[in-house]
Amino acid sequence: MQQTIPSLIARVKQVSPDKPQADIINGLMLAYCRIEARTPDFLKPHGRDQLNRFGQLVYSELASKGHE
Repeated sequence: MQQTIPSLIARVKQVSPDKPQADIINGLMLAYCRIEARTPDFLKPHGRDQLNRFGQLVYSELASKGHE
């Protein structure tokens, strides 16, 4: 899912162009968590680290594209 961050952000921006950055990050983190929670590698403590990393990657992508 991490490779798809740019396309996920683009889709969110297409559907809701005025969505605040925090809502984009939180929404994508929630979706990521729901998907990854089904895999054994996502169990504690690794799951929290993976989720935090994903959130940082989403934020970085938004910031680098001027969506902040």
